[in-house]
Amino acid sequence: MLEECIVTKVSNGRAYVGLAPNAQCSGCKACIFGKNKQKVDVPAVMEVECKKGDIVLVDVPQREIIAAPIYLYLIPLLSMLVGLIIGNFINIYVQIILGFGLLLLSFLVIYLIDRVYYNGKKYSPKIIKNFSIKEIK
Repeated sequence: MLEECIVTKVSNGRAYVGLAPNAQCSGCKACIFGKNKQKVDVPAVMEVECKKGDIVLVDVPQREIIAAPIYLYLIPLLSMLVGLIIGNFINIYVQIILGFGLLLLSFLVIYLIDRVYYNGKKYSPKIIKNFSIKEIK
C-alpha cells in the first residue's frame, strides 16, 4: 500500500512519517486510528534521502497490516484457552493459574514480536520516493 506522507523527524537512520488514515481504514478499529486520531507518527526505513518536512512516498507492507490483529487478539486468546483446557484436567486452581499465566506469557511474546518488526527492515514501512527533491534530467 503506497501512502504519501510528511517526514516529521529523522533519527538514527530512520525517518518518522505522519501517516493519516485512508479509505481502507474506514470502519476498522484494529490500530491507533480507531481512537479517532487524525495522524500517527510511524518509523520508516529511508531508502532515499529525506529530511524533516519533506513529502515522501511510503510503501507500507499490506501483509503486516492484515496480520497485526491476529497477533494482538488471537495469540492471547488461544494461549489463555490452552491454559484453561490443560488446567481442567488437574484442578480449578491450576486451571486459573495456568490460564492467566499463559495469557501473561503471550503478552511477552507479542512484545518480542513487536520488537522484531520494529527493528527489522523487512517488515517496516519504506520511504521509496522523495517528492521534495528535484530530479535532474
